[in-house]
Amino acid sequence: MLGHWYGRGVKGKTLVCFDAHLDVQFIAADRIQRLLDAESVVQVERLAKPHHLFPEQGFSYSIEDFLYAAFRLGIIERLVWVAPPHVSIEHSASSIDELTQMKGVALADAHSFRLIAPGASDAIAGQLLGLPITICRHNDLARLNLPTDTLIDIDIDYFVSLPGDQLGTDPAVIAATLDALPLNDPQRTISLSYHSGFLPHRFRPLASDLVRHWTGRSVTLPDVPNCPTQKACAVAARMLDVSLDTVMQWAMESQQIDGRVVGLNGSAETQQAITATAFGLLWVELRRVDRAMHCYQIAAQGLGYQGELALEIGKALCDLDQHRRAIEFLADATRDDKTCAAAWYFGAIAHHSLCLHQEAIQWAERAHHETPLWSAPMSLLSDLYQQTGDRERAAAFVQKNKSTRAAITATT
Repeated sequence: MLGHWYGRGVKGKTLVCFDAHLDVQFIAADRIQRLLDAESVVQVERLAKPHHLFPEQGFSYSIEDFLYAAFRLGIIERLVWVAPPHVSIEHSASSIDELTQMKGVALADAHSFRLIAPGASDAIAGQLLGLPITICRHNDLARLNLPTDTLIDIDIDYFVSLPGDQLGTDPAVIAATLDALPLNDPQRTISLSYHSGFLPHRFRPLASDLVRHWTGRSVTLPDVPNCPTQKACAVAARMLDVSLDTVMQWAMESQQIDGRVVGLNGSAETQQAITATAFGLLWVELRRVDRAMHCYQIAAQGLGYQGELALEIGKALCDLDQHRRAIEFLADATRDDKTCAAAWYFGAIAHHSLCLHQEAIQWAERAHHETPLWSAPMSLLSDLYQQTGDRERAAAFVQKNKSTRAAITATT
């Protein structure tokens, strides 16, 4: 989608995005710079990860953070995320606390969120990573005074209700909602997430239905074979509420990893690595860390490393008191923007458990640097400095934690 907007010279727009996920995450400056230096659609599209489970190194964005990339490129200046009914919109201390664990979030972001119409709607507005954002339901759109040239993007996974993967919202309702808005021939785009495993195949025709509604023309989507890997991606990414027997069956199908990854171009080794990553995440969820580590070996052969799987294995090994082994995996997880803060924090805990206090301090300081509002690293640092006899720094982090928490709490 980023290449589509870039190629059409879109600039400074408001985007209304119907999606089951908020595709805004921090992207480091060097990765953004590669996008800013791009001079063609081809160059922009080459900077996209071929699959969301690819490591970040060498790429600038993916389906999980492309809206932040669009903001930094000046394509959009405001985002309206229309969340589906099964996704909670919550303006509370706990939701703000979760926000502080995200890399790049500043106190100004945490301060900014407010209810738009208290008592009438649960919609909220604020800024995230500097991007002005409104989070609402489809029936809130009419009250937002949208610009007449607003962009519309619909990810078909918006219509899929969890748990159970059932149709949660009638596409005709959304089409009628958009038709009623005072927009001048808005640019409408439709995204399908079945390549990544976020969208079950049986819902693909919904895209054709929407196109037919707006254009009167039928569209036939190319057929893509289903496979166990897609199921693994879906479970690993969304933690579907399915029976353990079902998940075990999918996981058992991965014993002969054949590299069949829906929609992924690349070498057989790369395809096999993505497959192994998806099933590795499943094995961690099933608490079979040994099998997850075997999958990680395969993933690392094809990708070099895999931050998400490395982080989950590292956390699981910490739970098993296998801290030295955990550190090896957590070190890999520090290499990606998405996973680095949590990896530095859990690595600090692992070093602390091994009584390696100076190393623990170094890792905790990195976690705090990446997420300066997150309370957990500050609490850990105050404890570590206290244990190493640096009472002045221990007291400083206690005070810093209290003042930060007070500032954040004042926003809710």
